[in-house]
Amino acid sequence: PAPPRHSTLRVLACGLAQAAGLYVWLLLPALAALVALYRLCDIWDLPVRAPLAGSALDTVAGLPLDTLIAMEAGWLVLSLLVVPMALSRLLMAGVRPGRYPLWGVVYLRFWLAHKLLVLSPLILLAGSPLLPPMLRLLGARIGRHCHLGTVIAPPSLVTIGAGTSLGYGARVEVHTVEGGWLRLAPVRIGAGCGIGTNSVVLPGAVLGDGATVGEQSLVPEDTEI
Repeated sequence: PAPPRHSTLRVLACGLAQAAGLYVWLLLPALAALVALYRLCDIWDLPVRAPLAGSALDTVAGLPLDTLIAMEAGWLVLSLLVVPMALSRLLMAGVRPGRYPLWGVVYLRFWLAHKLLVLSPLILLAGSPLLPPMLRLLGARIGRHCHLGTVIAPPSLVTIGAGTSLGYGARVEVHTVEGGWLRLAPVRIGAGCGIGTNSVVLPGAVLGDGATVGEQSLVPEDTEI
């Protein structure tokens, strides 16, 4: 399709919305940390600088302080993981494969959903058995017994069969930007596939069952293996 014309006002409005969305997201960790600190201070009923070691505050309500601190830290991590996942899923709701003009509403939703995931603790789960179910919650269709060494963001347009391995640093892309258009296309990876470390799979690609892609390889757009 011919490149669309983007007005200066359209680009400026989208840029301001991006800056505001990123600012709010980066503000969330600080607010969550402040809430956790306030809760701990409320439990201790003392200023933050009060000494703790060897004092009667070693336990609160029958629980060791280190247990309470661990609970608060867990709540902090959980809030920073659940909130971006929920917002990302909400932002991508109803977005279908196709071409969309840059700096528009769909582009802004896609951009923010992507940033929420790549800047969240979700990336820490790469290579663990916790990542596949997390991606399923975000809309990805992932089979059993998969090893995923990287986060797919956003995952709602990705299908991965059972027993597939995705190497560390590999990228499964569901979007390209060209000629003023944002193109979204699904990626389908069959069962028993292997995608090597630092490989890239581009939108519209299809890997059949048992397909193998070596390390540092590229699967172009709309290519079937």
